[in-house]
Amino acid sequence: MQKSPFDNIAPFYDELFSDTKIGMYLKQIVWKYLDENLSEDLSCHGTTPNKKLGAGVTPLNILEINCGTGIDAIYLAEKGHNVIATDQSTGMIKTAQQKLIDVGSVNVIFQQMDIREIKNNFFDQQFDIIFSNFGGLNCIDKNDIKKLGKDIKDILNPNGRIIATIMPPLSIWDFLYFLFIVDPLKGIKRLLSKPITAFIYESEVTVNYFSPHSFSKLLGDDFQIKKILPVGFFLPPTYLDNYFKKHSSVLKRLNKWENIISKKSFLSNLSNHYLIDLQLKK
Repeated sequence: MQKSPFDNIAPFYDELFSDTKIGMYLKQIVWKYLDENLSEDLSCHGTTPNKKLGAGVTPLNILEINCGTGIDAIYLAEKGHNVIATDQSTGMIKTAQQKLIDVGSVNVIFQQMDIREIKNNFFDQQFDIIFSNFGGLNCIDKNDIKKLGKDIKDILNPNGRIIATIMPPLSIWDFLYFLFIVDPLKGIKRLLSKPITAFIYESEVTVNYFSPHSFSKLLGDDFQIKKILPVGFFLPPTYLDNYFKKHSSVLKRLNKWENIISKKSFLSNLSNHYLIDLQLKK
């Protein structure tokens, strides 16, 4: 099995990203949306209500792709949903499974899987939600996004949805960081929706950028957009965590402003990420 570039970073991923103060603020934006919207217009076939989710609300069958170290999967499972979480990186899955041991009994399964093999692995299962958080889908190209759209429509229940957070071509924070600190050429390439080569613990990763419109179009005509929201317009990227550790009051203020504009969809194209919620057409 081919080694994933994320295998090397798996033991340190939470420390560098998820568990930073910025990372926690960003996660809270996504989790709040999930808490408020997951069960909207959906019913999980063949399941019974779960007390964790509130009266009259049934648990959903959720497939997470590019799950990383499993933080989101465990969060959703602790809410009472049934979760299968996948990642191409063996290291990420091992870290997630260890985390699951520490948490205890929740209804989540972690499985190593290439995103291109979804249909082959789950041809006999149906899901209410396909979920991918914080740029996991930016690690595949346009053709793979098109294939993903065709594959998941066959494993989604009626009214099923794909909810993902994606990095757009223009992020104000990233553009300025590339322009003045790293490499102006990379900033311009990203702005033009060109792939950029990034290095993660000396491993190469090709990162692709998709606007909400282009991402929706690549998934295909079987999906319609329900919601697009900015995630990280005022909040900085996690690679600036060391700076904001020294300026925590500024970060708190930025987080306050972030929450104020959290439903302004027109800012999605300028944020570090945007959340897009698409529903399978009837």
